[in-house]
Amino acid sequence: MSAYLDITETVLTHTKRPMTAKSILSIAYKNGLVSSSLYGKTQHKTLNARLSEDILKYKSKSRFFRTNPGTYFLRKFLDDESIPDQFKKPIVVKRRIRELIQEPVLAIDISVVNGRSDIGSLLKDSKYLEIDREGQETFVWVFSFVKKDDAILTYRHGKYREASSSFLNKKSIGFRAPVYQRHNDLFSEDSHGILNAAFECVSLDLDISEQSSVTEEFHTEYYGAEISADSEGRNSIILACFVHCPKWFEPIHKRLSLNDLRWEPISNRPNHLDDFDPWSKLFVERVFS
Repeated sequence: MSAYLDITETVLTHTKRPMTAKSILSIAYKNGLVSSSLYGKTQHKTLNARLSEDILKYKSKSRFFRTNPGTYFLRKFLDDESIPDQFKKPIVVKRRIRELIQEPVLAIDISVVNGRSDIGSLLKDSKYLEIDREGQETFVWVFSFVKKDDAILTYRHGKYREASSSFLNKKSIGFRAPVYQRHNDLFSEDSHGILNAAFECVSLDLDISEQSSVTEEFHTEYYGAEISADSEGRNSIILACFVHCPKWFEPIHKRLSLNDLRWEPISNRPNHLDDFDPWSKLFVERVFS
């Protein structure tokens, strides 16, 4: 068990009221509960991270719950009649909504794309452009497959995700997002930030903690690429990636119209391809083989 979590339980058991990480640590230090082995200038951030990870991982089995964003209390007090009712109302922190951010995205001139299939060489001619720019550019998207053991996470598109009839209510094997210029930072494992973008879109849609101790348990790798045209003939370059999950990970259900979330064994090849969205159709037979 984390020493930080044990300290939190001790403090909250004594105070019998919800507290923030800073307040918890303040009381812990005054009462000599913090070991000399725990140190750092931002210990309250570490404590917040440990509590968030524990709640994310164990959900209702966690010792802790939030009464407000950044404020924590103990589940063992939920049935305690001596505790005020306002302290016993768990909340779910609103997720970080993924939206089309107004910043430069990776794009390639459509005249370069046509007739070429070598994505690697195409990316050499790529550049970052504003989303609302009018021109002949084709945007580059990541399409992330979430894999745990020998299963792929599938879901159905709801209204939040896609208004297009070709995607709405269709089954999907991937989570998609543009590749922004900010993804290509000093810590990128690739030259264009593809892997950063692939993991970020999954972490936002599935509420994966951004804390390094959690994200280090996920591994992202490049899989393949396709070029897809929409109903109006506009092309998109799709870079597919696998996001490998730790055994403990389970997605949060019924969030933002990600409907019918389920793990599908890769050995079960789908029989009804028309049930899938257009992008999934490009990869599903290869992924489930």
